Amino acid sequence: MAINNYIVAIEIGSSKISGAVGLQTYSGIKILAYANESVSSFVSKGVVRNVDGTGKSLNSLINRLESSLDENVTIDKAYVAFGGLSMHTRLSSVVSEFSEYTKITQDIIDKMSLENDRLFSVPAGYQRVQVLPLECRLNGDSSLSPMGTPTRRIECNYQNILLREQYMKQLEESFAISKIKIVDSFNAIILEAGILLSDEERSSGAALVNIGAETTTVAIYSGKLLRKLAVIPLGSNNVTRDLCAEQIPYKEAEQMKIFKGYHSTDDDNSAIATELVDQIIAARMSEILLNVKHQIEEAETKVTNILFTGGGSKLKNIDSLIE
Repeated sequence: MAINNYIVAIEIGSSKISGAVGLQTYSGIKILAYANESVSSFVSKGVVRNVDGTGKSLNSLINRLESSLDENVTIDKAYVAFGGLSMHTRLSSVVSEFSEYTKITQDIIDKMSLENDRLFSVPAGYQRVQVLPLECRLNGDSSLSPMGTPTRRIECNYQNILLREQYMKQLEESFAISKIKIVDSFNAIILEAGILLSDEERSSGAALVNIGAETTTVAIYSGKLLRKLAVIPLGSNNVTRDLCAEQIPYKEAEQMKIFKGYHSTDDDNSAIATELVDQIIAARMSEILLNVKHQIEEAETKVTNILFTGGGSKLKNIDSLIE
């Protein structure tokens, strides 16, 4: 029996896929089941590389979720959150001019949005996965709500979110293999920003930085609107690989990164000296943070608050490197 009243959400991350089943209640969504599966062999930098392997991992994830629900309940559809390498934003604008002062209506705004869809030139090999409206400019002023304002000229701006077309095809094929219908797909970092950043923070200027296993995603907001989104092809797994270069087995290097961290005061019997661990973590994490800083500076938007999230942001004493 397929489920109809439950909401199933699946996120494709750099190192794992996560799934949750929830039930809408009067007080919000009640989570009934949660599970995750490692996909590091099949997914790289948030991109499905091995379609069959990812499909099998999705099947395993669904089986684990179903085992936590009532008997004879099957999951056959889900909402999907994605990110990954190559995702970025590109601005566009549409202008409408009138022979006389004309009051802006929702119909005019809708027609301009359709015109943006028609005129925007999607780069070869990419597809547009989302379009976010920005401010409109009329009578010399910028406005988020131009409806009802008479003007002879209006310019509406849009933030177009792009992703490599082949990456989306590979993601969709993996779900087809697992016989899971994608109800709708969403940008993971934008969903995250909606939860973690307050309206006041997005209004005054804020950056959400998700340091994942293979990538670091930066979303920059100002005036409550997304100004820039960029994915840096570096994550906390780069620290692990650097430790492995010192002849440390991968699992041991991962444990060392997580439990020892930066500027550790633990007196243990690690295979390499604490000072060398500090140097490795500092070098790689500084490279990531300097790339983040560059993305923020390039956005030319005043940022008064930066929120770090993701597994890489949880390294011990990472705040001192951030400062």
